[in-house]
Amino acid sequence: MSIYELKPRFQGLLRPLVGRLHAMGVTANQVTLAACAVSVALGLWLFFAAPSLAAFGLIPAWMFVRMAFNAIDGMLAREHGQQSRLGAFLNELTDVVSDAALYLPFALVPPFSPFWVGTVIVLAGARPLCGAGLAAAGLGGMADAAGRGARGLDGGQPRAPRAGRGGVAPQRTNINSHRDPMTDTNTNQRSPQERQFRTHDGESLFYRHWPATGGARRGAIVLFHRGHEHGARMAHLVDELGLPDFDFFAWDARGHGRSPGQRGYSPSFATSVRDVQTFVQHIGSAHGVAEHDIHVIAQSVGAVLVSTWAHDYAPKVRGLTLASPAFKVKLYVPFARAGLGLMHKLRGLFFVNSYVKAKFLTHDPERIASYESDPLISRPIAVNILLGLYEAADRVVADANAITLPVQLLI
Repeated sequence: MSIYELKPRFQGLLRPLVGRLHAMGVTANQVTLAACAVSVALGLWLFFAAPSLAAFGLIPAWMFVRMAFNAIDGMLAREHGQQSRLGAFLNELTDVVSDAALYLPFALVPPFSPFWVGTVIVLAGARPLCGAGLAAAGLGGMADAAGRGARGLDGGQPRAPRAGRGGVAPQRTNINSHRDPMTDTNTNQRSPQERQFRTHDGESLFYRHWPATGGARRGAIVLFHRGHEHGARMAHLVDELGLPDFDFFAWDARGHGRSPGQRGYSPSFATSVRDVQTFVQHIGSAHGVAEHDIHVIAQSVGAVLVSTWAHDYAPKVRGLTLASPAFKVKLYVPFARAGLGLMHKLRGLFFVNSYVKAKFLTHDPERIASYESDPLISRPIAVNILLGLYEAADRVVADANAITLPVQLLI
């Protein structure tokens, strides 16, 4: 029997207590903070009082009780309507603080040393706090490491959806069957043609093409979606912009939507940038749209991809519109980016998950509902892409003068 099979039984034993706590007015966030306070108090007592080694036996005992606290706060949030963005953030933050406090006393125990215990604390905290920082920053469709949702007995998807266990195993999506949530409900909308193009390395990526309907074509608008999303999420712009004399194109980036590959993964950020170049070249060769007749609209991570492409490939497109480009993300742990880089080198590829909520992306109730029910939105982002995003953003912003195209920046 695995720990995941024990989890429902453990929660079942706690459910009567959870009901009583809810009736008393106890909140999930209060339970989260209480568990953190006990962990910090125990860790600091062991560190400063320096009792006998036998006292360290309190740590595993408390960890079992803390597991119950974590299950209780998750059940209060999920089963009693207390889910919130703050709760998801507190889950990650208090876990890191609690773990750090409990690791700290081992710096006094041979053969451990303060340096290596400190290194473990920084590396252990880097990944979840990186994700929490992404959530707090509201990075469009990109976000944060997920909450405690799938970690053993403790929490169970309490305050935020997640993909994979512990942010390591990405979900795969059926890319062969899907109704576009933004294009199949209104018969008055322009209908897209579904196509594929072959990239520079032989991968076949999916895209949508809305042909011009207003007579002679005057040019084309090419749309690039946010991280975690896909081209259909931008399909509403085709009609809202009111440009019947222009073709529209929207791809599903590699590892997104109906394009193949692990969800949220590309061999490198540079590979995805080169995919942009290949896509624009394909539009020219397959659809006869000259580069100087193309205007590009991109959001969030897509905007960083496009600005990097504009910097590195110097295309002669008509202009760029960059909406909320993900040039800067605030992280709440020192050296988080360095820690992620070191972890990537030591353990190879892993994934950071998102728990961004649709209500923070739009105020339109229909699009919120569409986002929440969209099976092609994928939560993971590969660590190499996250690190590549930072590097590309730093480089492009530092050398922005090299981009001489007309650019509209929407913050």
